[in-house]
Amino acid sequence: MTFRDYLTIGEVVQKLQVKFDDLSVSKLRFLEDEGLITPERTQGGYRKYSREEIERIELILRLQREKFLPLAVIKVKLDEFERGLVSPELADILQQDAGKEGEYAVGGVGDAANDAVVDGSANGAASDGYSNAHDYVSDEERYALDQDQTAVVSISEMVRDEKIPEQFFAELKRYGIVEPASASPKAGIVGAAGSVPGTRLTAAEAACVRAAWALRSVGIEPRHLRMYATFADKEALIYEQFLRPTYRHKTPRSKEMLADAAADITRQTELLKRQLLQKELRNKLGDLL
Repeated sequence: MTFRDYLTIGEVVQKLQVKFDDLSVSKLRFLEDEGLITPERTQGGYRKYSREEIERIELILRLQREKFLPLAVIKVKLDEFERGLVSPELADILQQDAGKEGEYAVGGVGDAANDAVVDGSANGAASDGYSNAHDYVSDEERYALDQDQTAVVSISEMVRDEKIPEQFFAELKRYGIVEPASASPKAGIVGAAGSVPGTRLTAAEAACVRAAWALRSVGIEPRHLRMYATFADKEALIYEQFLRPTYRHKTPRSKEMLADAAADITRQTELLKRQLLQKELRNKLGDLL
């Protein structure tokens, strides 16, 4: 089984916001426009951030926050660093990390520091999720699924590998959580509850199945999850009203910006909903906690 070895722009923001709470999709795009970062692109045109690119972003943000350097100066210093010249500001940051075995474990400043940052293979790399490609993989990214593409996962593989009963997929379809797609007009899976009209799921739907299956551990069944499908439809209609007028031109640039905006909305609303749910659970279960 293989795993993708990069993060999308939304995933980079989510990962680094723990340390840099003002980081946003727009800021990453601005760093790219200014020539400080150069992420690769998928065949569909979406940005791909490698481990090295993410480490470079962290250095940029730290030089801004800790050394108060403007971006133009940071770009020069990073260009020099790639040629083996380490500025005092950058050396100080690398030495801090070496002392606390942080993101960049280095034994000194100079070539060793350069190798540690670019390679990410020193002692501290594993502690921050950069040790191997598997660290990038969340539940919804199994089977090497890239949600930027049209990749799908076979239901039969999930039944076989994850021991999720076929009937469960039929229940999720019944309540609008997933909509399996058929490999051919005659394809289908038959379970105890009848026929599931499809054999494949998108990456997002596969993630929904796993989440729903995990919720059964506390007695929550697919019928209890119908509200999420209803809420998602209503939310999408609301955000469509804001996004459609701005990104209606269908140019390559507008499509890219719309994808970034949608990813940012998803990330922010997930944070909002999580905090609101946690608050209400504390209110309702406070006497038991």
